[in-house]
Amino acid sequence: MSRLRLDPRPFAQRGLALVAVLWMVFALSLMLSGVLGSLRGEIRQTANEKQAVLAKAQAQAGMMLALQQLSATVARDTSLPRVWQFEFDGQPIQVRMLALNGLIDLNSAPVELLTALFRYGAGVEQGLAGRMAEELGRMRQPQTSDNSPAFEAPEDLMRVPDFRYEYFVLLSDLVTTDVKIGSGRINPLFAPLGVLRVLTGGDEQLAGEIAARQDDATPMIDTSRLPPAFVEREAPDAFVLVSRVSMPDGGAYQLSWVVHQATDPYSGLPWRVVRSSSKRLPG
Repeated sequence: MSRLRLDPRPFAQRGLALVAVLWMVFALSLMLSGVLGSLRGEIRQTANEKQAVLAKAQAQAGMMLALQQLSATVARDTSLPRVWQFEFDGQPIQVRMLALNGLIDLNSAPVELLTALFRYGAGVEQGLAGRMAEELGRMRQPQTSDNSPAFEAPEDLMRVPDFRYEYFVLLSDLVTTDVKIGSGRINPLFAPLGVLRVLTGGDEQLAGEIAARQDDATPMIDTSRLPPAFVEREAPDAFVLVSRVSMPDGGAYQLSWVVHQATDPYSGLPWRVVRSSSKRLPG
């Protein structure tokens, strides 16, 4: 009696077909994972962009609230707060104010003050600090007939011979080029700590004492120990406002405006925004 013999080829073909199907399922799974990952990334990017747009609007609202209070102060009261805390649409907003005559004006500061800036603000050796200050002074001499300023932004410091980027990092928050007409001197009542270090010749204790008294309701600052040629008591008419809004990712959105207290010919508002910048701060 003969045995029934099965042909193995159909089983082999079915096995190959199964392997092919499994590979297709695996490939489709990879494609699906890639698509889902891309969609998640786009959703996160859209959410981040939405948060940034919202934070920008809130920061701008804080600016307008601060400018309203600033304009409501008759005769530019020198007891203005340095920091405002607002709330807009349930979002806390912090706005800091800095008067421009509390910074060192690159276009009008005396050469001696510039020397002190390089020496005590950036730690430059005295001889090199003096040479850079002299060169900066020469660069400010009018080159054209339109009386345009030689320095239009703090970054222009990089044009000064021997000036390094590491100096710029230390000095960029201590200087300005946005004062239209000024004496080149500093009002210590509005100067940040870094500028006070320059005014005091690196005297940390004296600079700290002056800074501590700036926020008094009626600040009385003894300027007798500061160089008279570097100091003035004029009330400011131009400011830097910095509005900061916290974001859900732990970072913050920061908006900075340079504002002059003068009627804007286009909007009719009692202030003019002459420079604006913004940045995202990491958490």
